Amino acid sequence: MSAVARSRRSLWMAGVSLSMLAAGCTLYRYQPVEERDIESLAQAGCEKGERVTTTTEVNQVYEDSLVIWDGSDPSTTYTLQFKGPGVGRRAKSLVGQSRYERAYDALRDLMHDERPVEVTFTCKGDRRTPIATRFSYRDAGGERIAYEF
Repeated sequence: MSAVARSRRSLWMAGVSLSMLAAGCTLYRYQPVEERDIESLAQAGCEKGERVTTTTEVNQVYEDSLVIWDGSDPSTTYTLQFKGPGVGRRAKSLVGQSRYERAYDALRDLMHDERPVEVTFTCKGDRRTPIATRFSYRDAGGERIAYEF
């Protein structure tokens, strides 16, 4: 193959790659995280694909789920599943605790201390349990601590 033919082929491949990249970018639709209060979530839920964040308190922590609420009204509870193996599952770690064990311990502490936590999750729609993707809180020193799944 001559140098001119290789050059033309390289240009053609670059054009095809650029076209595919442009087509892929138009298919991706950015969806921002929407902030909502726990009362509206408990009453109306959320739509499939919505990304929601709320600041609330931890009502209960289980191996694979988290129950959040406003801290005073039992009718405002809202359940979330954990993405991945769940924070309560014991995972083998070569050094200390796994991130799931640390997250589980942090959520238990937040529940007992009745401190606010900001939870971000993705809705699955059809009244199915949303998937928690992140939570964060401020420690005793005021530093923001976050866990992502």
